[in-house]
Amino acid sequence: MRPWHSSFRSIVRLRKQLAITIAAVTTLIGGTVTAVTHMDALQARYQKWRHDWEYQNTLRRPFPDPLTDKDIEGWSSGRLQLAEFQIDGYLGRLKSSPPWIKQCLRDRDIFPKNYASQYNDRLELDETYIDRLNRETIRQKIDKIQINKIEDADIYKTPDPFTRLLKRASVQLLSSYKDSEIPSLDKGELYLLRNAIYGRHGYKFDTPKLRKFANRRGWSAASTTFKMLADRTRLPFLRSSSQGYAHALHNANSQSNVAKVHRILATSSMTLSIL
Repeated sequence: MRPWHSSFRSIVRLRKQLAITIAAVTTLIGGTVTAVTHMDALQARYQKWRHDWEYQNTLRRPFPDPLTDKDIEGWSSGRLQLAEFQIDGYLGRLKSSPPWIKQCLRDRDIFPKNYASQYNDRLELDETYIDRLNRETIRQKIDKIQINKIEDADIYKTPDPFTRLLKRASVQLLSSYKDSEIPSLDKGELYLLRNAIYGRHGYKFDTPKLRKFANRRGWSAASTTFKMLADRTRLPFLRSSSQGYAHALHNANSQSNVAKVHRILATSSMTLSIL
């Protein structure tokens, strides 16, 4: 056999071995990259699970035990609706709800025990048997109030929309009337209604017009309790809502601004009613 023939075969074998080696190295690198990618994905999933677990541990069910008829005996329909919001808020079902609901559920003065732990805007939690049972108990109570007109019997006798809404504000969420009764009020009436909610609870007005209005309604004596709460905690609806309300009133003829006004009214009325 000629020497050049032997050398040629050696070169061919070497090229084959080199190709096999390159293929093996390529496979190894590809596998390593895939493994690293998988590890990164697993690490990210673990971090998310850990953060979610830590967040869930900060949440507390607002009603961990079954509610009885005695527990909710004196609750108004507005308070019962807020209880439904509490359950749904904990379960993570109110992430796209109107802002005033979140404001209520996170208000220290309305829910001093649950304000920091009952609103969940990150996770979708499973509803338990107790949650379903409590929701059913609350809904049955609301239906009883509405069917028997326990709250509305006297309210319906009031022909004036302003006075009717003022009466509703003590026991109901005004958001229920955003498309029916609230649009019937003009800008001045909306202004008076918002302030009437405060005045009825003893807020001392600085404006002569509002003082005269409060005196005419028999609310001339300022409430020490209201003043103490307002001074100590700077209730959010007394400060942050005022600018939004005033802006809404500036163009209150549009439906969107009327809706904005009703959200503020609903928040304020229930806040003051529960205190």
